[in-house]
Amino acid sequence: MPWKEQNVMESRQAFIDDYLGARMNISTLCDRYGVSAKTGYKWLKRFKEGGYSGLADKSKRPYTHSRQLTETQICNIIRLKKEFMDFGPKKIHNLYSRSHQPEISLSSVNRILKRSGFTKTYKKRRANPLEHKSIILEANAPNDIWTIDFKGYWQTKSNNKCEPLTVADQYSRFILYCFPLAESNGGHIKEVLTVLFKRYGLPKVIKSDNGPPFSHPLTPRGISSLSNWLMSLDIDIHRIEPAKPYQNGKHERMHRDLKALVQIGPRLSMKEYHESLKMFQKKYNTQRPHESLNMKFPSEIYIKSDRKYHEPSKDVDYPKDMFIRRVYKSGEIKYESARYKISQTLAGYQLGLKYEKDDLAVYFCDILLGYIKVELKLFKPLKAALQLPVNEV
Repeated sequence: MPWKEQNVMESRQAFIDDYLGARMNISTLCDRYGVSAKTGYKWLKRFKEGGYSGLADKSKRPYTHSRQLTETQICNIIRLKKEFMDFGPKKIHNLYSRSHQPEISLSSVNRILKRSGFTKTYKKRRANPLEHKSIILEANAPNDIWTIDFKGYWQTKSNNKCEPLTVADQYSRFILYCFPLAESNGGHIKEVLTVLFKRYGLPKVIKSDNGPPFSHPLTPRGISSLSNWLMSLDIDIHRIEPAKPYQNGKHERMHRDLKALVQIGPRLSMKEYHESLKMFQKKYNTQRPHESLNMKFPSEIYIKSDRKYHEPSKDVDYPKDMFIRRVYKSGEIKYESARYKISQTLAGYQLGLKYEKDDLAVYFCDILLGYIKVELKLFKPLKAALQLPVNEV
């Protein structure tokens, strides 16, 4: 007759049953079950303390170890998370390591936040490979590219529009400006940029979308009064392609944080929104580490530009082989006793003209606006999609 197979727990219970039945002494029992007397007495002790359930294996984890987190450390991690609810484990770990000793591991922070219910696991979004076919202009140093955009407006307590204008350095993520404007027109943006240029210097490129006042849909190459002013300061204009916000992804990511921390919630007064945006800008620049910056703050990376601001002139320098013409208030230029309509946004600026084959090419700075059909006395703007040339940065 074959032996009946038993698992470990069943063997221990049988050992106790035989002992309780007084069928044999402890030494004989231990020999029968193939265990030492020490083990046999241990089973008897556990049975007396916890019954049959006390015979189960206990955890081999040590009660204490040299690197076990203290209650104070755990409380400090949770306190940081409550202060920065939009930060994940990596950023919380970085902030903790900056201000506390001894350091703790990232896995410990992740485990504490997960057990405390502060982090959730999300399914990773599969990237669309078609999204990355477009060329995205990237910066290699501070002030190579500034990004500018309006955050979508929301209503204040008094039903007014709060529509912040945001300007940021693309390389360092440093927010240069983050406040609502009285009106979202080119004149007000020009005033803001003038203050920023005087404070931080000039960037090489400014990146924006194709909406007004950054671009004008009815002018050659989409030029606007604002873009003309920027080009007169020797700043290149780069506009992302329509309906492709991922080409300005870093700025859009910052807008997502702004929405979560300022826009969402009970309505506030305009003054309170001003203070909230001011606090958001300060925390983003000085308390938010970025993985792409090796977990440094934007304020630790950004430096002012060495290109100083100067009052721009509408007298543009062109090569000697070009004819110079100034644009009238009507938006026209005169060439060989004929007038050609260009754009009123260029009123007062000098344009450069030169023959290219049979047509007269019209340039503003280094931007080709279109051609003049001299024999037909007609200005023909370029019909190509707007993408002003940008110097290498």
